Parts: sequence; C-alpha cells; structure tokens
Amino acid sequence: MLEPAEMPERLEAFLRAVDPTAQTVRVLEYSPISGGYSRLMARAEVEWVRNGHVSLEPLILRGDPPPGQAFVETDRGEEWAVLQALTADGTVPMPAARWFDPDGTALGTPCIVMDLVDGPSLIAACQRLESYGDLPQRLVDLLAAAHSVDPDGLPPTMHRPAQPEQYLDQFIDRFRHEELQHPESEPFLRYTHGWLKAHRPPAVPLTLVHGDMQTSNILVAPDDTLTLIDWELAHIGDPREDLGWCKFMGQLSPPDLLGVDEAALCARYRERTGLNEEQLNPWVLNYFLVLSTITVYGKILEQKAVFADGTNQNLTTPYVNNAVTQLHQLFMAVISALDSALPEAGHRTNGDGR
Repeated sequence: MLEPAEMPERLEAFLRAVDPTAQTVRVLEYSPISGGYSRLMARAEVEWVRNGHVSLEPLILRGDPPPGQAFVETDRGEEWAVLQALTADGTVPMPAARWFDPDGTALGTPCIVMDLVDGPSLIAACQRLESYGDLPQRLVDLLAAAHSVDPDGLPPTMHRPAQPEQYLDQFIDRFRHEELQHPESEPFLRYTHGWLKAHRPPAVPLTLVHGDMQTSNILVAPDDTLTLIDWELAHIGDPREDLGWCKFMGQLSPPDLLGVDEAALCARYRERTGLNEEQLNPWVLNYFLVLSTITVYGKILEQKAVFADGTNQNLTTPYVNNAVTQLHQLFMAVISALDSALPEAGHRTNGDGR
C-alpha cells in the first residue's frame, strides 16, 4: 500500500494465493482514499472468474502507514481477530472481513482486506437532510447491537476486566495517570479526575466497546442499513463509553444525534440492553461524554510529547493538538451543567461516587 503504482499487481497475486479456486483475478481499479488519521486506506475493483462465472467485487484495503507516521498506534492483528469474530457472529452490521496480510509480505504493510460498503458516512448523509427522521433511534439500535455481542465469542486475546466496578474506577483514574505521565502539568486533567471520582455513577455489565463510535465511522449502505466500521480501538469495557464518545463527537462535528432527545434515546437504549434508569439517563450520558475522552486525550498528549522530541513527525499531530483547548472548554462547560443538575438528578456527591 505504500507504493500505489505497484498495488494492482501485488493485490492480484495476493488474491490468487488466498483464493486458489479462482481461475482468474484482475484488479480493474485501485485508488488510495482518505480514511482518517491512523491508517492507509484504498479501494479496489476486482474481477473474479470462478467456475467460468465472472463477478465484480469492490474491496477496501486497510493497512499501516510507515513507522512514526500514525497518529494512533494500534495492532492490525488484533483488529483482524476482532473483525473475524464479528463477521462470524453477524450481530453488528459491518463490512465482512475477508483476508489478512499479517506482516506486509504481499501488500507492503500489514493489511486487512474487507468488503466495500458503497454508501456515505452517517455524518455526510445527515448534512444533506432537512430532518433526521428516525436516524437517532436507529443509531441507538446500532449501539445496542454492538453491545449485545457475546463476549465469549470475541478473540481470547482481548483483555477481560475482572469486575465492572473496578474497571470503572480504573477508567476514571486514567485521567490522573495521563496527567502524571505527561512531561508538562495538566491541571484540567487533575480537576476532571477529582470531579469524576466524586460523582461516579453505578457500574454496569461489561460488553464489547467499539472505542471510536461516531457518525463518521458509520456508513449508510445502499439498502439504508447503518453499518459500523473502523474497529481498531475495540475492547471489552463499559458500553456507556461508546454513548459518551458518540455524543462528544457530535458536539465537535455535528450533528449530535444523541442530543435530539436524550431522555427518550436513553430509554430506548435501556429497553434494548436491560440497563436501569440509574445506570443510564441524560445526566449519566453527559458524564460519560467527559469520561470517554480520556483514551483520545491521552493519545493526543502522548503524540504531543513524541512529536516534540522528534520521535513522531506526523504533521497532523500539532494540528490535532489544537483540540486540547477545545477539550478543556468542553469539560468545564459540561461539568458545570452537570453540577447544576445534581439536585434534580439525585446523584450523591460524598466523594466516592457511591
């Protein structure tokens, strides 16, 4: 993938190797596409001849950029294992995972090949609509579907946290950990950690978490199905992380579909997952808006440090660092609003969140 001019020939050879039943494989078109900050992405149109029958298949290739060029470092082997499990499970609408070049021998970099869903992102589709219709409800249904995947069917290499309460406490403590690890002082992290610790909501059963749930990672398929892509941050954790992150990203890159009617959408999610009202309500949703940011916030701080010492030269890093100020402003605005709602919400503030 690092040398696009070579890719049609290399991809043809790879596909012949992974599907020896094919009589002929031809890559009719290959073109790099934009795919976010972290991965190289390309689209290919492939002509197959099997048993004398000709078929065309559009495919997506998802691979690693050169060392030091990724904004977020993740493992393609772990992502492939998750995609394989989810493809076999069939609960979550997503592009089927097809093949994997684990070491880049065939395709030039570790690379996943999957089906192409030929449709716009949900964020792009919303921008063309005068009314969102039932899209907020369908988004909640997609979230609930992802969180209903049986963890026992997920790769055994995925970390299984011991207890929901311990997991949530450790997740909150990541704010303090990131502040201590960063070369510079981050008082916003210290303050936010203390506030989150003091107002912790009840824990919930742990589930599959997508890790980057946002409208740009949801495609609207030709049959109008909402399809979830980009699973590189998937893990087992608190499902409300996905709801909070989705709402957070809706604040930064509208629309905020979960904000259309928070109370009704929380109720819909509870109906589909079995959570109770204390475990998920609009107050808790916005609590997780703040809490869920620590994964990316920590990555921004990490990349900020390695960019400063020359380890990472990706020019998107200083650009994304501008988001830190926005995060600080958003944290304070949301926390202020949640503090104002505390008497009505009935949340305890005795310092341990319980």
